Parts: sequence; C-alpha cells; structure tokens
Amino acid sequence: MTVRVGVDVGGTNTDAVVVRGQAEVLGWSKVLTTADVTAGVTESIKGALNSAKVGSSEVQAVMLGTTQFVNACVQRKGLAKVAVLRLCGPATRALPPFCDMPPGLRQAVAGYQAMISGGYEFDGRAEVASVDDHEVVMAAEEILQRGIASVVVSGVFSPVNAEQEEAVGAMLKAEFARLTAAGKACTASAPDIVLSHKVGQLGLLERENAAILNAALLPLARSVMAQCERAVMETGITAPVYLTANDGTLMSVQDALQLPVATFQSGPVNSLRGAAALCGIEDGVVLDIGGTTTEAGVLVGGLPRPAPRAVKFAGANTILQMPDVFSIGLGGGSILRWHGSTHERQQQQPPQQAEQASWPAGTAEEAVRRGGVVVGSAAGHVACSVGPDSVGNQLFQRALCLGGDTPTATDAAVLLGRLELGGKASIAQHQLPLERAEQAWGEVQRLLEWCVDQSKTQKVANAVGAAIPQVSGSVDAVFQLGSSAESRQGVLQHVEGLARCKAVLAGALPESCQVAVREEVPLAYLPGNTCRVRVKVIGDLDLERGQGGGSQDKGDDAGGLAAASGAGVVQRAQQAGEGFHSKSGDSGCKGAKETPPAVSSALGEAGRPKELAEVLAGRGQELQPGELAAWQPQVNEQGEWVLQEADLHLIAIGTGILGTGGGGSSGKALLKALMQLPRGGPGSMRVVHPASLPADGLVVDAGYMGAPTVGVEKLDSDQAEAAVRSVMQAYHASEGPGKLVALMAGEIGGGNGIEPLVVGSKMGLPVVDGDLMGRAFPELQMMTSAMYGLPTTPASLADEKGNSVVVQSVLSADWLEKLLRPVLVPHTLSLAWRLGHAVATAQHAKLDPADAIAAESGGQLLFTGKVLDVERSTTEGFARGSIILEGSPAPQTELQSASSTDGGTKVLKVLFQNENLVAYLDGDCVASVPDLICCVEVENGLPISTEEMRYGLRVAVIGIPAHPLLTSPEGLAVVGPAAFGYDEVEFRPLGHHIPVVPIPKPSLPGNPQA
Repeated sequence: MTVRVGVDVGGTNTDAVVVRGQAEVLGWSKVLTTADVTAGVTESIKGALNSAKVGSSEVQAVMLGTTQFVNACVQRKGLAKVAVLRLCGPATRALPPFCDMPPGLRQAVAGYQAMISGGYEFDGRAEVASVDDHEVVMAAEEILQRGIASVVVSGVFSPVNAEQEEAVGAMLKAEFARLTAAGKACTASAPDIVLSHKVGQLGLLERENAAILNAALLPLARSVMAQCERAVMETGITAPVYLTANDGTLMSVQDALQLPVATFQSGPVNSLRGAAALCGIEDGVVLDIGGTTTEAGVLVGGLPRPAPRAVKFAGANTILQMPDVFSIGLGGGSILRWHGSTHERQQQQPPQQAEQASWPAGTAEEAVRRGGVVVGSAAGHVACSVGPDSVGNQLFQRALCLGGDTPTATDAAVLLGRLELGGKASIAQHQLPLERAEQAWGEVQRLLEWCVDQSKTQKVANAVGAAIPQVSGSVDAVFQLGSSAESRQGVLQHVEGLARCKAVLAGALPESCQVAVREEVPLAYLPGNTCRVRVKVIGDLDLERGQGGGSQDKGDDAGGLAAASGAGVVQRAQQAGEGFHSKSGDSGCKGAKETPPAVSSALGEAGRPKELAEVLAGRGQELQPGELAAWQPQVNEQGEWVLQEADLHLIAIGTGILGTGGGGSSGKALLKALMQLPRGGPGSMRVVHPASLPADGLVVDAGYMGAPTVGVEKLDSDQAEAAVRSVMQAYHASEGPGKLVALMAGEIGGGNGIEPLVVGSKMGLPVVDGDLMGRAFPELQMMTSAMYGLPTTPASLADEKGNSVVVQSVLSADWLEKLLRPVLVPHTLSLAWRLGHAVATAQHAKLDPADAIAAESGGQLLFTGKVLDVERSTTEGFARGSIILEGSPAPQTELQSASSTDGGTKVLKVLFQNENLVAYLDGDCVASVPDLICCVEVENGLPISTEEMRYGLRVAVIGIPAHPLLTSPEGLAVVGPAAFGYDEVEFRPLGHHIPVVPIPKPSLPGNPQA
C-alpha cells in the first residue's frame, strides 16, 4: 500500500493526515504548534502514521503547508538586504524601486537600487532602450562591496519578453564570480539573483515588490526547507517533500527554495481544497474554524476562487494572486466575556485586530466588526462578546474545560454537549451557566451563517488539502488576437499549449492537464484587437517522477508568468500626436522634435553611488481610516487649500470614484504625489478657488493619455511636466509674454485628477479647484471647452524619450476669462476630497461606504451584488464590454418601478467604453451618461476600474448626477447616450446636481464666483 502524508502548520495547531487515493483518510493527528516548528511537524507525522497503522516506508510523498515565510515578512524578521536593478531606460523614473513599501519594510530590505538602460515596449519586440553592459558591471561591483545578499532584476514588460532580464541575470552571475575570485567581495557566497518575470505578471511596481520580498526570503528559505526535510527524515520517511502553493497546487522543495512567496497563503488554500476533497464537491463555500480565526472561501471547479485584486503583504502592494478568503476573529480559543450593557462591553473590549470582512450595518454582526459577537445587548440585559482575542495555542492551559481560568468558545461547545474535550465539571467550578453558553453558541452560529452568505468540514481538512497532488503552469502576456474568430482561437490555443508545457515540466501527468483559468483583457487605444491573455492549466502530480521537473518556474502560482516564446506577436502602436492642452504619452510622430533622453542611473557624479537615503525614498506609513476620518483640510490666509498627506489619500479615493471605471490608476498618481510632497516642502501643493485667478493669467491642464494596462507596467518619467514647459514655450513663441499662474486637471476622474498636483509642486504653481469633464471620459473632445466651441490649443504631447509635439493656435489675451470661467466644472478637487472623506468616515464607523458616497454626492445607490460575468472587446481602440451583476436594487421608487417588485434576485448589466456608460436593471435602463455610474467594493467603498472587474467581486453601484454643463443640449450632443451609440436610450437624470462646497476660498474680493 502506498500513501501520502499532508501536513499543515498553523499558528495554533500543526495537523497531519495520511491519505490514500484522492481523499481516503487513513489516519490523522493534531498537535500544538511548537516554537521551532520542526518538532511539531515530526510529532504530528508520527501521530498520523500511528493512527493509520502504516509504516514510513509506505509513504510516497509528503505535502507541507507553512506560514513561516509570510510571518517573516509581516514581523520583518530574518529578511535579507536586497538590491534592485530596473531595466527601464528613460521610462518609469518617477517611481523608483522600493518606493511603494511602508517605511519599516523598506528599511528592512532596501540595500541598493539602480535604474539602468533596458526595457521593452508593450509588444515585447521594440526596446525602450538596449542593455548597457558597463552599467551592469558597475552595479555588480557596488552590490558586492555593500555585502548585499540578494539581487532583483526587473525589466519593463519582462513578462512579455524576458530576454533582457535573462541576459542581465547571466551577466551578474558571471561578474559576481569574477569579482569574488579576485577577492573583491565582502561575503563568501555570491548574492542570489531573482528575475522578476519568474515571480509576477504585468504591473511593474507590484511585480517588483513581490520579487523583492522573494529575494529577501531566500536565505531564510534555505534554512526552513532544511528544517522541514530534517523533520520528515526524523520520522523515517525518505519520500520527496512538496509544499502547497498559493493556488492550491504543489511545488517541489527546489521550487520553494527559489520562490518562497508562492507559499504565503498555503494555510487557507489547504483548508479549501481539503474540505472539498473530503465532501466530494467541486463548487461550494468552505469555513475553516481554527483556534483564533475563522476563514471563509469559495471553491470553483475544485480550485480556490482567486481574489479579484492582488493583495498587500507586510503593507506592500504585490502582484501575488491569492485565494478569495476573508477572516474573522472567531475560533475555538475565542474568549467569552459578559457585561452589563453594550456600552460597558465596548469600553472593556480589547482593540479589534486588523481590518476584517464587512458586516451588515445595524446588526449584531456589525458589533462583531467592532470587537466581537454581541448578544443580549438591549438595555437591562447581560451582553456577551465572543472574541476577537483568543487564547490561541494555550487552549489546553487556559480553557475552563481543561482546568484553566478563561472561558472560551470551546467551553460553550463542551457544556452544550457539542464537543467532547476535558470535562463539564471544570466548567461548573467557574459558574458558567447553561443559559450563557447557549447565548454565545447561538450568536456564533448566526455569525457563521453570515459568513456563508457573504461567500456564496472535517477536523484536519487543511492537512488533507496539503495532500492533494496537483501542479500548475501559467502564461500571462500580451497578444494580438486578430480580427477573425479563427485567428483569436489560434492564439488562445497557442497560449494554452504553452501553459500545458509548463504544467508538465512542473511534474503534471500530460493526460490529466485541464484549463482552470482563461482570461482576456483588451488593451484600450491599441490596434489589432490587442489583449492581455492569461491561461492557467492544472494537472495531477506524476508521483512516479519524484520531484517533477525540478527547474520549473513556479511564478504562475505566485501570481506570476513565464515569457511566451516568440512573444512579439503584436506590432508596436504608433500614437498620433493628438492635442490636449498638455498631455504626455508615446507620440511616435514623424517630424517630432527629438532631444537626447536624460538617462540617469543609480550612480551619481563621478560614478559614486546614490546615498542610501535616496535609495530608501518612498511613501510613508499607510494612514488608517480613523486618521483619515478625523482629518480636516488646511486653508491659509490667502484662501489657498494647502495639501497634506491625508488630503492626498482622500483625493485619490474620490478621483477613483469619479473615474466611473476609467481614468487610469489613482494609486500610481497618489504614490507620485506622496513622494513629491516632502521634496517640494511645506505648502508646495496648493489648490486655489477659480475666482482667485487673475483674468489675464494663463492656466494649463496637465495629464496623461494612453492605455491604462500599458501604464501599470511602463510607468512615467514626469513627461507631464515636460509637456507643460513645452506648451508654454509654444505659447510664448506665438503670442508673446504671458504668465502661467496655475495648473488644472483636464479630467478629475482617475490619475489625471492628481497629476497636476505633482507638476504644480515641482513648478511652484497652484492647482485650480476644477476640471473640464467633471468625471472621466474616453475622448478628448468630450472636454467642456470643446463642447462649447472654445479653443483647446496650443497643446503639447511629450514622451519619456524627450520627444515632443506641439499643436499651435492663436489665443486672445482674455483667454482665461473666455475659456475657463464659462466651461469649468468647478470644485471637483473639493468633491474628490469630500467623497474620500465620506468613505474613510464610513470605514472607521463601520457604516455602509456606498451609502456615504451617495449621500455626499447627491447620488443614489443603484444596486448591490456580485459580478457574474465580464465581457470585453476592443473596438476602434476602446475597451468596450459589459458587467453582469446579480443581487438587489436599492429600495427606491424609481428603481423598483423599473422592474418587478417581488423582492427576488435581480440582474444589473453595466455597459462600458473605458468608463461605465449605461446601466440596465432586468432590461430597463436605470442610469446613463453623462450621469456618473460608479462601481465600488461593498466592503470598503474603494473604486473598481473596468479593467479590474472580474467574477465574484462584491460590488455596489452608485449613480451621481452630472454637472449641468454636461446635461445641457450642447453637453448631451457630445457625451449623452446617443454620442456613444445608444440611440434607443433617452437620458433621464438621476436627480439634480448639488453644488459642491469648495475647500479653498476666493482671495480676490469682488471677483465673480465660478
């Protein structure tokens, strides 16, 4: 008889199970997790073998799940210093490596960074710049002199083409060997080298962060893997050891040594897959009730449903794809408390742990979010709280039923006869009455039911999950699908074949391989049906092959990908130099003025390295909802709104909401602003009231244009500032003197609402509280200035290489008075701040953030539900498609009259063209442009772009009345439903636009208010 052993190491217990076949459990063991981990692993395996009555020689493989690597990142212990070489040429320099990490983590891992020549355009064929061998050699010398243990090589669009990363990695390896042999190294061993394309997918900063965490963990991984193998050997087992990866498949010890970040979520994943195997189901909800927390997740096709967004680890945004699991502070060791009133309970309850899943407002479950489960909380009744704090792995010493002195959820279960552990007599000694046990137990059941409803088990399901033998392979790259169904199918089959090859190399049986994930996301503004395609294939592990391929990249399981061979199937897009007062992008225009790119490396003058303080430049600690909710804007004596860090966070939330699904990343723009704020100094970011501007002054709007998906990988290098200076040179050349008095946003939605703040800080200019769209729109002629026939030139377009294009036109001396005041959508930065503040306040108070957004904007909650499907296509350069949600409409007369009122489940369909345009409830139109259709996460109110939409995401849809400039006949002609091809839709406003209370004040008395 041959069997497998699964082991799961948790914070409280270490579980082991012996399994035969797919899920026949022969024996199991549960022991308390030991401080050194290995002793608990050995003890649990021996216990499981004894329980199953099998010998160690019969074990074919051992599968292990561990939390040691994620714990090391969270606790910042055992992390090595890391150097980063970013291959980017002149691009991406506005956001250097390490900048998107909290200060503590950045201090722990940042050792050196260099942004050097290299990188590809989105197609993987055209280079941003060629690799400079001399820069690589200089960096290698500096890394060895500093004694840095690990190096990350991160190239722009390396997931599409990895050639440059591979070449630089090989060059570094050879140079390290040469320098070490020459006695020029500070350490005996050469640094580890991590190539970012083996760790993550598209998204430069997030992939870089994941690669940095991985590199920092490599020395620890060698120690942990050696301990795990030693613990297994001490049981007499000689079979190979595998680790559980984030997607529920397996990875060899060799792969785990190279990619420890792929094991971060092995615990929850094991529970999900193990429970499914034990129950014989492939689709369902799983609750994993541990000693401290309960984790809920969903299985789809036998695999954990991936989270709709990449997640943070240790405060750093990463590209790691994790299962869609949320936790609450409820477990067997949860402490029970009784209080005379709810108020007293809240005063005595310890602070709640990290943010958890949202709770229905006004219920006992909402009180759980505040600090535990509350029962009997009416006046005059005794209230009981369950958790969130727990006795954890001290259950056997502290629980009443085992002779301790702390009442726990386990004691309630024992007293009610639902669990046999210890004795009821011990509980009776502490005077825990049956009525109170029933009270606590009833609330625990209600809470678990709520968890199941939000997501829409055997004792060692997590260990069984670890024993499920499957591996995977993935491809995630950019392809041109062509114009026909045949060409599209051919490309998808090619990608699927590449993913199958990767799965087989990882050790999968070829005949067992099946496609688990297939996604297509069109890239807006690019030609030829250009799409980002992701395919994941899973298969059963071929145990006869032992450790599988051994050299297979496990980047797909970390949310990563491998570069597809011949990935340059897409022709590089050449964008026309279309004018927008001052825009930046990749113009590709013939005859453009070209200046040599100013490529700066990490080496300063005379080849000296940058100071460590500059290497460590980045954002501060992330502000919590309570801090943001308490913040109030600062206005100086001149009436200028002087921005601080909290203001930027709040504005970023608001601009994301006003983006209505488009507008580009507010997060990247926020990060730039947070870095510029201390550089510019106190008062460098100012927002002024439109009425404060002199009538003869000049104002330029600054921002970016292009495909957002490209922008997450090829970051900018402050081209907007270059475009502003270029357009001013053109104006002065044609019109003579004129003073630039302020900047403004062309569109407030998305990242373009924040970019002028960054440029203004650098140029010493304030930013006008207003914009020319009042939201985000996909086309430049949808600015209010163009709607009303006013000039939008001169305009400049600049790229990262120093190219610039200028469109000139004659402007009258009273340009500002004629253009700005009549067509400005006023006070939109103030509106963005107020929306962000409403969200933060709701988060802090544990209220419904969608309701808060609707109340602040004068809008209404249209719908709440889960995403069932997202369809996407690219037509005429735009990302078009639909989002299908299932749930319930808001209880409002207008919406109820638009559909049946039987109270059942409804379907909302949102159509988009980059931005959300029209919403249909059960076939009836309930909202349309130019009104804003905003999608936010139910749990936290944070905005969701159309590119981020995917199955399973819980979404609230909010409608906000548009500004009258957009709903007038002139406005509807350009941005009404018919302008987007919806001739059958009659625009019916959601309500009256509510004027925004501006934060900055007019500084010139007598000037007309905007």
